[in-house]
This record gives sequence, C-alpha cells and structure tokens, in this order.
Amino acid sequence: MEDLVGKTIGGKYRIVERLGRGGMAEVYKALQTSLERYVAIKLMHPFLADDQGFAARFEREAKSVAALHHPNIVQVYDFDAEGDTPYMVMEFIEGATLKTRLESLSHHGQPLPLKAAIKIIRESYPEEAAVSP
Repeated sequence: MEDLVGKTIGGKYRIVERLGRGGMAEVYKALQTSLERYVAIKLMHPFLADDQGFAARFEREAKSVAALHHPNIVQVYDFDAEGDTPYMVMEFIEGATLKTRLESLSHHGQPLPLKAAIKIIRESYPEEAAVSP
C-alpha cells in the first residue's frame, strides 16, 4: 500500500501516521477535520479489495463492531470506500496496545504481571468477575 500520510480519505479524514499493519488491512491515525478529533482508520489492502469475499467480510466486521457497546471496545464511527478500497473509521485511543506491551515484556523475558492480567480480565468480563470468589 502506498504511503498515505498527508493524504485525505473520504474528503474529511487527513492521515497523520501509520499505526499498524495486519493481514487484511492497515490502520492509520487521522484527523477528522470536521470535528477536529483524531480517529483510527482501517483500510483494507487494495489487493484484497478486489476479492468480493474479503470485501464482504470487512464490511461484516465493521457492522459487527459497530453493534457492540462496551467500554473496552472501540466505537466504529463510519464505513465507506475510497475508490475500490473499503475503510472503517473508529475511535482513536491514545497509548500502547496490549500487543505492544506483551511484545515488550516478552522481549525482556518477562510475563505479564498477574495483577495486570487480572485487571484486564475483570475489565473485559465485569459480570463474571463480580460473582467469582
């Protein structure tokens, strides 16, 4: 995928930096100029966008995540396409990801501390944590 930093997607999202890359898409930090807020934009890889199966899967993912409402799940704000490339616009959360934290700990030969793991689980499943001993 070409470097999109500095480009505008959908006429209102100015790409600021690339945050990551996965097998299906790249994720960028962008400024939503109309609301003056940062968002995360997940753009499907162009070589996958030509495959209707992948494009449909990407759209299903956007709809599924948009239907979820939980403090630990980012909100989906928008879904559209730039040319033939589908993208979804999501809430941007500042800070390191759990993946980055785990990779850093692993690099130093350290596990995730038990208290941190318990906190993550309790935040992810508060109803189960409330009834557990």
